[in-house]
Amino acid sequence: EARYVSREGWQSTGCAEALYEFELARALLALRNGETAAVAPHCDSARAALVPLLAAASMESYAHTYSFLVRLQVLQELQAAVPLLSRLEPPEGSPLRIDAAAEAALEETLGQWDARAASM
Repeated sequence: EARYVSREGWQSTGCAEALYEFELARALLALRNGETAAVAPHCDSARAALVPLLAAASMESYAHTYSFLVRLQVLQELQAAVPLLSRLEPPEGSPLRIDAAAEAALEETLGQWDARAASM
């Protein structure tokens, strides 16, 4: 029997990381299903799940903190990609066409991601 567990319930049982993963998966599923408005609330919930973990890790060392910062960056980039990806959805049976503004925005975002990846 499946049952709903609130965010507070997850955190009190030490499963904040599982809640992050769950909410990230829900955000990705919403994006896949074209429900772009649902992405932000799921990302917000995922961020909220990371806050106590990040706070605890930050008291230890940067090395412990880094993985949580990467997860926060994943959420930020997912949300930044939503408007770009929603512009790229072709009509049923039509080839993909994007306007010049969407193409420029996509190129800028991909350039930022490439630069970030190169600096790692």
